[in-house]
Amino acid sequence: MELDVAQQDRLGRLILLAQAGALLDRRIAELAVGGQDPGAQSSVRKLIGVRYRQALAEYLMEVSDGGGLVENRAVYDFLNTRCLTIAGGTEQILLTVAAERLLGLPR
Repeated sequence: MELDVAQQDRLGRLILLAQAGALLDRRIAELAVGGQDPGAQSSVRKLIGVRYRQALAEYLMEVSDGGGLVENRAVYDFLNTRCLTIAGGTEQILLTVAAERLLGLPR
């Protein structure tokens, strides 16, 4: 399959998001092993993870046969990732936790 420039750009962004998630996973593990509470960093990791999985599912659906117009695994995965925003804690709550704990913003 030949990717156009826009698809290559999106794929590159997905790879960067995956790498950011992996680095955060490592940092959170280091904090936990060191007896520290990862706290808000866990919220940021959930946000990045959910956004990554949703963006990846959307990308795969768009480049799959039918481009999302036919029922296939890519379409199923895309639809299934929508619930992740709620399952891990709503995005707004996770953003609020990060703003308060990492940035020191008032409640």
